[in-house]
Amino acid sequence: MYYLDSKDADGNIVKVEVTKEIYDLFIDETPKEEEHFRNQKRRRLTFMDMDLLHTDRTLEDDYFIREDMGKLFDTINACTPIQRERFLLHFLYGLTYTQIGEMSGCSYVTVHRSVQKVLKKIEKVFEKGGKN
Repeated sequence: MYYLDSKDADGNIVKVEVTKEIYDLFIDETPKEEEHFRNQKRRRLTFMDMDLLHTDRTLEDDYFIREDMGKLFDTINACTPIQRERFLLHFLYGLTYTQIGEMSGCSYVTVHRSVQKVLKKIEKVFEKGGKN
């Protein structure tokens, strides 16, 4: 298996297991695509950082945000490797369902259903306020 590095909400690097095709896509990017990707990621991180620096929040708010982020990551990590990969490619890296389907040799509908299953699991955890 192949792994890509990503950062979680706390800025810790986590390894995400991906197929060879997905790995090759991210490793073999042309310099222009790589720069575009880095710029997109930087914009997302800047937005997230600005949100994290919001001064109207209390320490208690920050605690609950971190707790929720932990539940989110636990739920995503509990999914199947394929579900997790498709979910992260869509929401973390901004790929469309069509792009993910082309990379993994499946249809738009298959990718959509896979991502929706992860979203339903996340919704279930946060509706109950409990564990996945």
